Amino acid sequence: MATGTGTVADPRVFTMATETANGIVDNEALIQELLDDATAGSLVTSNVATDVTADTVSIGFTTTPSGAQITAIDAVALAHTGVALAGPTMEVSATGTITTTSGTDVVATSMTLTPPSGTYLVMFSGARNTNQNDASQVSIWAAGAQVPESERRGQARDHEDAFVSVARVTVNGSQAIEGRWRTSGNQQITMWERQLTLVKV
Repeated sequence: MATGTGTVADPRVFTMATETANGIVDNEALIQELLDDATAGSLVTSNVATDVTADTVSIGFTTTPSGAQITAIDAVALAHTGVALAGPTMEVSATGTITTTSGTDVVATSMTLTPPSGTYLVMFSGARNTNQNDASQVSIWAAGAQVPESERRGQARDHEDAFVSVARVTVNGSQAIEGRWRTSGNQQITMWERQLTLVKV
């Protein structure tokens, strides 16, 4: 089974298993095919160390691959190995303190990803509090629409409140998945550590 991961936490490396039922594939040829690909090739670094006898290969990138570029990598790997990549898993995290007084859902800073087309298990987690008696709500959005069952309400005045929001969503490759939040009133609410994780299913 070929596997692949492309994560924002470690955006410059994409590792895939290239051992198939028919034996070891030529990893150097695989990398060259990626370099030649019109969508992904401009990001792939050519100086990646590889071993034609290894059963994994790590491909470096100059910047974080987009959803379309990860999809292109998947297609090249499928054509070369005969097995589609399992993944990708994408993740973004942040620790800086953010605040909002918005009564409508807004994106929590950095909590957005645009993955390749497919269905994903999405987890949005973090820590928050309210300064007064207002409640805060967090939820997952996909393609500009809220996933209603993902909404999590908290009302921990002057105390840290951990949250985890989970949803299963399907996107087309150009649609963003976001972690958003709002306050029930007009008082400031605060968020600290936060993370948005997508796992393709």
